[in-house]
Amino acid sequence: MEDTLRKDREYQKSKKNAKVKADKLTEDMFTHEQWNLIDDALEESNASASEYGRVAYQQGFLDALDFFKDIRLMKGDSI
Repeated sequence: MEDTLRKDREYQKSKKNAKVKADKLTEDMFTHEQWNLIDDALEESNASASEYGRVAYQQGFLDALDFFKDIRLMKGDSI
């Protein structure tokens, strides 16, 4: 997976853009409480995105299984 991510241009572009945005934030811009709120919001956003990715991957896998099942059934009909 790591090798794939290193080679994926869109992922690398997204990662770089996120770092550029994060680097614009400095500790003295927010109070400790505000930083905690920002951190919590980002954690929840990342968790939501991860869950979306998990569900999308699972759905894609199930769709592929259905696709191959249909192909097998079609081949069985032609025998």
